[in-house]
Amino acid sequence: MVSILKTFTLFILLTIVLIGSGIIAGYHWGTGEYPPIFLQIQKSELPPAIVAEDQTFERVTQFVEDDPTDKEVYQEGMNCVDFAVSVVREAHWKGVGSDIVKLTYDDYSAHAVLCFPTVDEGLVFVDPQTDKIIYPERGKVYNGKRIVDMHILQYVWVPIEDYYGFGNATAF
Repeated sequence: MVSILKTFTLFILLTIVLIGSGIIAGYHWGTGEYPPIFLQIQKSELPPAIVAEDQTFERVTQFVEDDPTDKEVYQEGMNCVDFAVSVVREAHWKGVGSDIVKLTYDDYSAHAVLCFPTVDEGLVFVDPQTDKIIYPERGKVYNGKRIVDMHILQYVWVPIEDYYGFGNATAF
């Protein structure tokens, strides 16, 4: 009788630990954070606030020169978008305001470059693979192709019904 009680108690404790671990893991997977009971353990690090109003051409060119991303090899898993995301992430951590710009060509291909707003030179465009300053405009040729459009990547939350075109998002 005692061994059955010990086995049952062990089973209950193990079940509670596994369910609790699953809840914590699910919360972390869904939110990217740990439940509030773990706030003392977890410290969130965010990049510094960026004040692009005082960003100069010299600051941008110094950052681009120091950033090692252009030394990476263009290959599967490291294309122009990966170069751009890597540089933008590093720029934001260093307090340098930047955006990713998609250049769309007349053959429907595209290329990702960077845009840095400056107070003294206006918008400064840089190819993240080469660190060269470029001057893209609609109708001009870059990389041997004619640019037909330019778009800045923005991170926004879009209502699911707008994204999928459904009137009723509960269909999922």
